[in-house]
Amino acid sequence: MSKRTQASLLMLLSAASFPTLQVVVARSADRIPLFEQLLFRNLLTSFVALIEIRRLKQSPFGKPGNRKLLLLRSVAGYLGMVCLFYASAHGAQGDVAVMNKLSPFLVTLLAVAFLGEKVNGRQILALLLAMAGAVTVSNPTFSSGGYTMLIAFLSALFSGIAYTTVGALKGREEPCVTVFFFSFFSTVVTAVFMIRNFVLPSAADFAMLLLIGVFALGGQLALTYSYTMAKASEVSIFNYSGILFSMLFGLIILRQPIKPTSVLGAALVVLAGLLTMLEQVRKEKQKNLTDEQVLEVASETQEKLHVTKNKGGIVVKGIHDVAVRFSKCCSPIPGDEIVGFVTRGRGITIHRTDCVNVLNMPEIDRKRLIEAEWQMPDKPDSEKYEAEIQVYANNRTGLLVDISKIFTERKIDLRSINSRTNKQERATISMSFNVCSKQELNSLIEKIRQVESVIDVERTTG
Repeated sequence: MSKRTQASLLMLLSAASFPTLQVVVARSADRIPLFEQLLFRNLLTSFVALIEIRRLKQSPFGKPGNRKLLLLRSVAGYLGMVCLFYASAHGAQGDVAVMNKLSPFLVTLLAVAFLGEKVNGRQILALLLAMAGAVTVSNPTFSSGGYTMLIAFLSALFSGIAYTTVGALKGREEPCVTVFFFSFFSTVVTAVFMIRNFVLPSAADFAMLLLIGVFALGGQLALTYSYTMAKASEVSIFNYSGILFSMLFGLIILRQPIKPTSVLGAALVVLAGLLTMLEQVRKEKQKNLTDEQVLEVASETQEKLHVTKNKGGIVVKGIHDVAVRFSKCCSPIPGDEIVGFVTRGRGITIHRTDCVNVLNMPEIDRKRLIEAEWQMPDKPDSEKYEAEIQVYANNRTGLLVDISKIFTERKIDLRSINSRTNKQERATISMSFNVCSKQELNSLIEKIRQVESVIDVERTTG
């Protein structure tokens, strides 16, 4: 089972948990204060997440470089949660449901804008179908009042920001840490507000609070793991299945009859889910192309790979949509002569033709080389490429300062710098930075060569 499929199933589980949670919240709103509901919503989740963190031997508050994102996810998630609980308690459920279901749509938009994810026509169509289905099933009356509707919309917006941030933490932080940070933050903030209006719950109310905690735990864990296993734009649509679960719960638990309009809306949501699943299957087939298939297609087309780069990654025209990356050993940039190498099990790697690894490649591996050339980007100087150079110089006081000043003047950020000096006071300085083109790099190299004590400057070739 692929990670996309696992992520989709987890999102379905989350979509089943949160509507149930919403029903319990609405049923207990007249007896249990809002902040008590919120406290129990997060207390159990914090405890379970902390157990998993201890098992993995991780810091409960995340890695230092991730804490700003963790805090943003927590603040946005908490505000979204407060707004949702308030709207659920004061507005018509259909109105709240429709506004809340804007969240997956907003997640997709935010993922495209801030995470560089790409969506195609099929994904957009599926989102629109799902949204139409959600509106049809919910049958909103829009009678909840402007203030309540605004609160419900803010719930969707804050949730969208929170879930997009979870996607940004993918691969950078353990999901259980993300869950704990949010739940612990929410518990502490809620406790401050709850103290003034604390109401000792009865046995029946305590059972309701426990149910809130259980369904929140299941929904939160499933949702977080889903967004960390796949792109937000790919799995957020399955959040709309919550509409189907709400309809089924209404029929089974509340004995509410299913209206013909609800059946139509449910059909639209199901159709949207099927379109998304078919798109995922298509992508998986492309991703799982064998090396032999890639080489076969390349030989049949007799075309060069046309390589460019955008925020969504590397684009290759002339061959299947396989995984493509730039080699770290030689760091090719626009203007370099390049070649594609079909790496075993890892798609295509783009090298410079003067790369040491290419020049010294065994004859048997040369059969895996594919001709490639740069495709000019739509906007010149719109994308940055990593470059590496080595500066050879006679060591002196202020050498690094003089070289760094050139980068500052040209507004080029240094990614890394390392200097070593031998017994003869000969310094070798390795530098990594981002540039737009070979022309920009050559100009920079010529400027560095003019610095006092610099002997030569070379690009890293592997």
